[in-house]
Amino acid sequence: MSRGDDRSQSSVIGIVLIIGITLTVAVATVAIGGSVIGNSQQDSRIAQAEQAMAQFDSKASQVALGDATRQEVSLGNTGGSYQVDPDAGSVTIVHEEWEDGAEPETIYEGSLGAVIYRSDDTEVAYQGGGVWRSDPEGAARMVSPPEFHYQGATLTFPVITVRGSGMVSGDTRAKVSRTGPSQPLFPNGSASYGESGPPYANPVENGTMKAEIQSEYCEGWRLYFQQRTEGDVSSCEDDTVTASLETLGDRGDIDVIGGSELNLRGVENVTEFEITFTEEGSGDGSGFSNFEWSMHGESDDGELLEFYLTAPQGTTSCGDSIRAVVYYSPDGGETFESWTDEESFEIDCDDDTESVTVDFLGDVEMTYEEADEFTGGGQGQALPAYRGEENQFVEDAPDLENDEIGTVVKHYLDDIGSIDLDIEEGNQAGIGDASGGVIDYEGGGHIITYLHITENEIEIEFR
Repeated sequence: MSRGDDRSQSSVIGIVLIIGITLTVAVATVAIGGSVIGNSQQDSRIAQAEQAMAQFDSKASQVALGDATRQEVSLGNTGGSYQVDPDAGSVTIVHEEWEDGAEPETIYEGSLGAVIYRSDDTEVAYQGGGVWRSDPEGAARMVSPPEFHYQGATLTFPVITVRGSGMVSGDTRAKVSRTGPSQPLFPNGSASYGESGPPYANPVENGTMKAEIQSEYCEGWRLYFQQRTEGDVSSCEDDTVTASLETLGDRGDIDVIGGSELNLRGVENVTEFEITFTEEGSGDGSGFSNFEWSMHGESDDGELLEFYLTAPQGTTSCGDSIRAVVYYSPDGGETFESWTDEESFEIDCDDDTESVTVDFLGDVEMTYEEADEFTGGGQGQALPAYRGEENQFVEDAPDLENDEIGTVVKHYLDDIGSIDLDIEEGNQAGIGDASGGVIDYEGGGHIITYLHITENEIEIEFR
């Protein structure tokens, strides 16, 4: 074969290659372009569905909350389908530990229902007064917030339940109707805890209030709870999330006799904390010679706290002072901090009756010092960490504004927030039945004081 023939053959092959590459690029461009256009159209449909659902949310809320008896809204033609599912999701509201040893009280339990838009693998749904979006590649997120509001220790939850049936596509309109008046669930004078307990009334006292949502859009609900409630919010397990809010604990008059208990919840900004001990009613006639008193406990996070009071060893008399110790450990006693005052709380004698008043928010100066050498003067009711050499004293004191007992006590109570404190007294401590105290404080961000729950049912019809 001649070189001319070789050159001719090469030209033909080159032309074929060029044509093949051109066709390949063209096909790829068409395929990619088609995919981009398809994705763009899908994104546009979902965006339109979100806007339509947000408008539906506004109209539905007006009906559910009593501003209108019915509303009609255009959902447009977004290429997907709409469905009413009355069994989609549920809500349960439970009050735990409303009374010591009592079974949890279920305030409300029922289905939420939903209006759901579907296009391919994406859903946009109206549920619980909010709008949620669920994509196959990620967790559900919130488009607009539900009718669940928490502000200033007040929880307002108008439960909106969706009823109806049917599925439609194309140009769709939805009519929203109220099926009846709003039903009060809490407060509710006709309902009570247990068989014969207190009525469903505000302020909410004792224990923990929990709102549990079961929903395909659980992750969206969870993020909303985290952002808005400041309470304890669980992770989503089996499409279920729980938001917990504590009630304020004991406030007002408190019992200080040995064997009593003080339950503190959500402590923030203690405004009053004072105890008066008197030998009146003690029955032993020995006064405060063996006076020893302790209020101590451990938080759920393993923090130890104790307020310890004791008289000097030996016989006491009017004008003698009792010793005060404030003890704190962040780690169950491995390390601890302690403050002591030797002689600021004097024993008074009025009509030959000994008494002593301890203002835990007063201006008595405390000394930051190791307490493991402290042996006390009475029956030794203090926590073991006062005497155990294995516990390490933290040398650096907390950075406080001053060393007054009020500053110290507020610091630790605010830091712990919630704790159950047991009250003990030594044998023949001289503490009479007339002894007593008072404590008051404000609540932190995870506290519930007032609860307002109503059930609001709406019916959905497609046109």
